[in-house]
Amino acid sequence: MEKLNCWEVKKCGRQPGGEKVAEFGICPASTTKVGHVNDGEYAGRICWAVTGTFCGGKQQGSWQDKHENCRQCDFFLHVKNEEMGHFKLLPPDSSASVTITSNKNKKTEIGLRLVENFDHNILSAFEKAFNALSQNYVNKDVRYVLDFKKTKYIDSSALGMLLLFRERVGGHAADIRFINARPAIKQTLTTANFQRLFDIR
Repeated sequence: MEKLNCWEVKKCGRQPGGEKVAEFGICPASTTKVGHVNDGEYAGRICWAVTGTFCGGKQQGSWQDKHENCRQCDFFLHVKNEEMGHFKLLPPDSSASVTITSNKNKKTEIGLRLVENFDHNILSAFEKAFNALSQNYVNKDVRYVLDFKKTKYIDSSALGMLLLFRERVGGHAADIRFINARPAIKQTLTTANFQRLFDIR
């Protein structure tokens, strides 16, 4: 059975060559390369994860802005039902990236650059990344640096993961620093009293 993309189902006419391109422009879902996620062309079967799609008569924002509406969308539910156990909520490049730097005169730093939406969808990637890299640094002089520069949204499950991570790398003795947090993210962290447990800058 042929799997259809969002513009084929919704008939929005905003794909390249579509009849409404002149009026509304090309939808980013039809040009964003995500590697055929959910067997779609471009982001045609993961349009809910793309910023700037045109749904409900208006341009949509980022995933955290539109996820509630998207989860109720008939196309979202159609793809989820069609893909079943292989369904992807977000593109594979939505996981976090990890770097390690060291200096003879300073602590070894293990850094994690978080993505735009730090929520339950990337917790597995977050955990695997740190487990794989931090296991060689147990009981060593290490500073963990989490970079929130790109992060616009964080949910309660992510907060829980941060607490669990802290326990795994030393608890009260762990040196964990948060950097580049936007005002809204910093407010969420301080509301949860994370400033008492982490070095937030």
